[in-house]
Amino acid sequence: MRHEAFAMERQGNPAVTSFQNIIRGRTRMAQNPSMPQAGDVSAAVDETTGTLRENARQLAEQAASKANDTLEAGRDYAERAYEVGRQKVEEAAFYTELGFEEVIFLVRRHPVTALGIAVGIGFLLGSVTSRR
Repeated sequence: MRHEAFAMERQGNPAVTSFQNIIRGRTRMAQNPSMPQAGDVSAAVDETTGTLRENARQLAEQAASKANDTLEAGRDYAERAYEVGRQKVEEAAFYTELGFEEVIFLVRRHPVTALGIAVGIGFLLGSVTSRR
């Protein structure tokens, strides 16, 4: 009776059950020659490791290639944007110079009118910016 109680206690214990399963599995591996042996497992691990390393190397090469492609595309875009910006600045400078020449022409042609406009603008700016 005492032996049966001890056996039941062992069966309910998860640590004992786990240990029993490990022992049973090792016994089956030793009895079954078709089960992989330590050398076979080691070779499979080495082969898998080599495959994983090769895959990682290929992925790194592909990532580097994509990064270079993206970098080149970014450089091309930046060069085009710079060229468009340079053209716009040149265009703005041209129209500014044209407007300045037009103002000088009008001032020389109508000096009294230009002086009256300048005084009026000065008066307006002074009254707007003065503190009251």
